[in-house]
Parts: sequence; C-alpha cells; structure tokens
Amino acid sequence: MIGDNIKNILDLPDEFIGIKTYQKDYLEKKDTHILYKPEKKYRMWVFKHDNYLKYFPQLQNENFKMVCKAGGDIYYPNISALPKYKSLTFEVRHPLSIPPRGINNIRYVWSKTNRGVEAKENNQDGKLSASITRNNEADESTAYKGHHIMECNIKQNDRINGNVKFGIFIK
Repeated sequence: MIGDNIKNILDLPDEFIGIKTYQKDYLEKKDTHILYKPEKKYRMWVFKHDNYLKYFPQLQNENFKMVCKAGGDIYYPNISALPKYKSLTFEVRHPLSIPPRGINNIRYVWSKTNRGVEAKENNQDGKLSASITRNNEADESTAYKGHHIMECNIKQNDRINGNVKFGIFIK
C-alpha cells in the first residue's frame, strides 16, 4: 500500500496503482481511505509491484539488455528520479556481439512512452518515436515529471526478435 502523497509526488500511472478490495458478507468492497476523520480523509492505493517490475530490463529478456547513460553516468531503471532537461543515451546490448544495422536484416525500432500530467498538458503523452536513433543506440532528454518508458524492438527479417523496456522517473 502507498499513500496518496507518494502517488501524486511521483505522478504514478494507473498501471502501477489500484484500489484495495476485500470481501464482507459475501460482497466485494472497496477500501479507498486509510484515514476517515471528518476534518481529513487520506487515500491509499495498492501498489502493483508486478507491473512496476516489468520495466527493469534485467528482468525482461535474457538475450537483450538496455543500458542508459545520463550525462555519462549509468542510470539504473526506476531507482531514482532524474531532473528535467537531462540528456540520456540508451544502448541495447546482447551477450554476443550485435551485428550492425543492415547485416542479417537487423533493425532497431525505438519508441518512448510519455506518461503523467505534464506530458498530457503539453500534448506529449502516449507512445512516440524516439528523438534520435543510431542502430542499437538512441538519444532522448528528460522533459516531463512522472514515469516514462523507453522501448526497443529488435527486428530481424521484419519479425520481432527481441523487445526491451526501460523505466525512467523524472522529477
């Protein structure tokens, strides 16, 4: 369970939160508040950690990994919040060497998913193409508060051979 302040400060997407439910008198009930006082009601949320863990590349695909560098330093997914206007470089790696683009018909298709109130206010929410791509690398920058996703589909002969997603918090 997490409180409403945490949900709002992090601008968590609906994918990560839910309403607590329980059974009473053979009926399913919803419990939306942890504090029920006339002067203050404080909401609580179920944190859907299974959905959150989907955005750790090391838990997704054993063949492909994604690494992110923020200003030259390694950024570990979902561990801390990055400031706005920070340059990021993403790279997809394979335990074996990945052939350059064009060899063996391999293509890297990069996209980003912006989520949160600020992205929505600027009409930049949803899935978009990545800004700058170079084979197995892509460049982006942080712009909107919230949890966002960088994704790469590795295609061979127009079939997806691998998919890696990377979660990023922006403060």
